[in-house]
Amino acid sequence: MIVSLIVTSSILALLGLFLSGTNPAIANSNNSTVDVFGVDSEPYGLSYPEWVIKWWQWFVSIPPEENPVNDQTGVNCGVGQEGQVWLLGGTPGGFAHRTCTVPSDKGILFPVINSMCDLTISSESELLACAKADTDRAINLRANIDGIELESVRVQTPLANITYPENNIFGAPSGTTQMVSDGYYVYLKPLSPGTYELSFGGETASTPTLGISAFATSVRYDLKVE
Repeated sequence: MIVSLIVTSSILALLGLFLSGTNPAIANSNNSTVDVFGVDSEPYGLSYPEWVIKWWQWFVSIPPEENPVNDQTGVNCGVGQEGQVWLLGGTPGGFAHRTCTVPSDKGILFPVINSMCDLTISSESELLACAKADTDRAINLRANIDGIELESVRVQTPLANITYPENNIFGAPSGTTQMVSDGYYVYLKPLSPGTYELSFGGETASTPTLGISAFATSVRYDLKVE
């Protein structure tokens, strides 16, 4: 999602946590340090899967017309932001170029590519298979800040509550249900004041025999950290 938002026919991941990679602190063109939270850490008191759940709850809570994932310019970058972490989204497909101002005391979490399934499917095991199937097809994942590569981690969540408002981005019936998710994420530690170019995205391969089409998402953020 958003990001690379991949939502299957049943709107959307899995139990556990897998490491795609971590990178040491790096210096960018601002001569400031860029670092990520380790996959086994608990930034601000929560684990990676718990933060991913919060990302989905944030994303789903915002109406389509205000949702940052649908935004082409970054005008909605601040919608729904609260607490110690700033959440960024990808696109529902295609490219977007956004400008966003982020406080210098906040971590930044974003999905390179991700999926989510909810209990409109009949069993938990089917939920796990649902989102995992999308993420298993992920290819050409990329994330960089000022041209320096960032490695993502694969995060799979346990069952968690998610509430769809009346006017939600999936057009799902309003109310609370349970979901699981699976995807690749980057979780940056707070950045020093300055300007940064952050780009990320990925693809999922097509499976013609199953009638599954390819998907691609890409986004560039011009970040102003202050």
